[in-house]
Amino acid sequence: MKKRIALLTAFALAVLLLLCSLSGCVSSTSTLMSLGKSTISVNTYELLLSRLKGNLAYSVRTQTGYSVTDESFWNMTISMDGTTYNQYFSQAVLNNLKQYLVTLYLFDEEYGLTLPDSYYKSIDEDMQERIDYDANGSKSTFNRILADYGVNYDMLRDIYIMEAKLEYLKQHLYGARASLVATSAKDEFYQSNFVCFKQIFLANYKYIPERDGDGNVIYYNQDGTIAYDTVNGVPDSEGVYRNPDGTVAYDEENGLINYLDRDNDGESDTESLSAEELRAVESRVSELMAALDEHPGDPITFEHYIYTDSDDAGTDSGYEDGYFLCKDISYSSLGQDMDYLNTARDSLLTMEVGDVILLTSDYGYHIIRKYELPDGAYSKENNQIWFENDLFSFSDLICDELFYDKCQPYMDRIVIYDNVMAVAPDMKSVGVNFYY
Repeated sequence: MKKRIALLTAFALAVLLLLCSLSGCVSSTSTLMSLGKSTISVNTYELLLSRLKGNLAYSVRTQTGYSVTDESFWNMTISMDGTTYNQYFSQAVLNNLKQYLVTLYLFDEEYGLTLPDSYYKSIDEDMQERIDYDANGSKSTFNRILADYGVNYDMLRDIYIMEAKLEYLKQHLYGARASLVATSAKDEFYQSNFVCFKQIFLANYKYIPERDGDGNVIYYNQDGTIAYDTVNGVPDSEGVYRNPDGTVAYDEENGLINYLDRDNDGESDTESLSAEELRAVESRVSELMAALDEHPGDPITFEHYIYTDSDDAGTDSGYEDGYFLCKDISYSSLGQDMDYLNTARDSLLTMEVGDVILLTSDYGYHIIRKYELPDGAYSKENNQIWFENDLFSFSDLICDELFYDKCQPYMDRIVIYDNVMAVAPDMKSVGVNFYY
């Protein structure tokens, strides 16, 4: 079976050996922090560090050119106060760990909740699946794999239980999909965290249509039958395709072009525009920007050009309210070619409603206008692609923020054991964990 094993770097091993020699090597099960009777061990800290290191691997490599196993990356200073990447991310994990500790305290001591048996069953089934897949069914082999991240089977299971308690507690407090959160709170969160825009998009590519044996584009009727090919249709001087008897076989209202998908990836194939075609697009972009400058702040003019010029498929997809971006989400995780969404979002945050900007991306030219956030857009079914998607869930985001605020009064009561913290691992020293 495939073995998914991540090894500690030589540097990390050297650091661990040095710490052991300096401190007598504090046990990995030593308590790092406590609140009431609830505790978090240093091994949990190490696992979360290694997990974040794995999560950062792709973005660090694509955005900086460094590897997360490169010591020089972690030593880089990222602010005027001398904070390094190592310190910044290590502190971020520590702060997250404090929230987990408050979770345990609230769950066990303040609310006296009990995790349903179904949660334990699901965790145990997941653990067994990992043993079978990653360690050929051997628990001792699995423990050797986990040792790279400072944990063993029992410790990892406890961490998964802790994470399950967090989700169960948030559902207890805020309901499934934030059903117990008042609309006023959702509206406030939405207004504070999202921006709205519409765009005129001019593509720098074109779709590859299906053609017949003579190279002519084949047009289809709405029912999927062929409306035109070289046998049963010819275009007239106005570009309307007619049957031999003169009846209309295809026009923009009753015909469809079938675009090729040779590799069967679910998306039509494209090709770059010719130099002449690209110059025409760039010229049209300049004309549109000039026309919009003559009507500053006018949504009617802008939306007219959306429907006459935009190549954006979303124009016809029912997004009447516009498109929405969240201010604290990195859209780069969708792929490096989606970085322009971060640029668009950052620009929109500083723009006034009605302002227009031009952005370029790997796909073409985006003439973007900022719109007022329409009331309750997050709850409309045809807007869910912007609020409930693979990147984030609106309901999860608001519950996370509410729970973060709830945790703050408890933070000053947390005891951190300095002798354990002094020899605890950091981002620079832990293994790269992609799986646990």
